[in-house]
Amino acid sequence: MATWRVARSLETLLAQFNARYPSRSKASDGGIGDAAHASRASDHNPWFGPATDGLMLVTARDFTHDPAAGMDIDRLTDELAASRDPRIKYIIANGYIMDSRPGTNPWRWVKYTGSNPHRKHFHLSVLDDVALADDRSPWNLPSFNAATVPLVQEGDDLTPEQDAILRRIENELLGPRGDRGQIAGWGTVNGPRTVVAMLVDVVNKVYGGQPPQVDAAAVVEGLKPAIHDAVLDVLGGQAYADVAQRVAAEFGRRLAGGSK
Repeated sequence: MATWRVARSLETLLAQFNARYPSRSKASDGGIGDAAHASRASDHNPWFGPATDGLMLVTARDFTHDPAAGMDIDRLTDELAASRDPRIKYIIANGYIMDSRPGTNPWRWVKYTGSNPHRKHFHLSVLDDVALADDRSPWNLPSFNAATVPLVQEGDDLTPEQDAILRRIENELLGPRGDRGQIAGWGTVNGPRTVVAMLVDVVNKVYGGQPPQVDAAAVVEGLKPAIHDAVLDVLGGQAYADVAQRVAAEFGRRLAGGSK
């Protein structure tokens, strides 16, 4: 007799991915953890509950990276982050983690320092709340409602690493804004939360006290040096100067209205 199951909200997302991308690989998909997971605290273990049916819940699922079939984990995890779905606990993908909980830089991508960078799949954990974990409401992602845009289009020459960095920065700068256009949620008593905050400061200085209608070209040119320096900070110094220069240039092109 079964004593556990995967949280229904995660099974809903699995069904949506399978319907949207029927030819996708499932090589790295997973719900219940293996022996290695069972030996430690993990959301892949049936640790939470019981649910209303008396079963213990696995509150995490992995979803395979298969961009050729549409399952691009960079795009999809950015969409999940932007959705601010109340069921989300945390997401790990391509060396970054985003945690929704207070005290953990909520809803911001930061470097993930675990042993598995999650490049072959992304990990999604839902909150340990039975009503939320078992909420079967469809997940509202743009990819479920529109044609999928390829990660790299003709004319793009970014490596996967560069594109991942670009998308994280882009997510920070093009995310929710305050009433004057400023990026909210970064100030703390000890200063900015991450190195990307230097970019946020640039945006806020441009928008602060002004109407949102500003010279887009001036904003782009003002941001590019800060983006360059932030990428160097994230990656570890001048050895990555070429990467930083290319990412800054590409971000400027995209922010100015170029193709993604």
